[in-house]
Amino acid sequence: MFAAKCPAKVLKGLSFDIPDLILIHDRSMANDLRMVVRLDYSSDVEEYEEVLAFYSGTSPEWRWMMWRNASAVFVRSIDGRGRRYASAAQAIEALIRKQDVVVTDIKATHWPSGSSSTVAARSIAPVAQPTLPVTASKTKI
Repeated sequence: MFAAKCPAKVLKGLSFDIPDLILIHDRSMANDLRMVVRLDYSSDVEEYEEVLAFYSGTSPEWRWMMWRNASAVFVRSIDGRGRRYASAAQAIEALIRKQDVVVTDIKATHWPSGSSSTVAARSIAPVAQPTLPVTASKTKI
């Protein structure tokens, strides 16, 4: 009896170079990002595209995706904004810089004028100002 041999499907497409993958993985790990390699299959042709997804900490949602073509590397954030870079090193450095910007101590000096801001101003409680410590005095009454 003859066993029918099915030829293995040879995948072809775009992927990152191994040194680029190592660099991207190391930089993402050093900045508390988890990198996951995914394959995005095209439906019209039998080619694939390697896509890197980046997750922040233990979050189940990806924050950025990175892929490449023959001449550039692309990074897209979860909100759909994309950027083009000349190399994988430039792309990961820009991604790391974006992650480092955390603003937590903004206090509004005044509310903008307009009807929608008036509603927002009423719905947000004012931030309590820190008080100075009270020291006991030695005055007798």
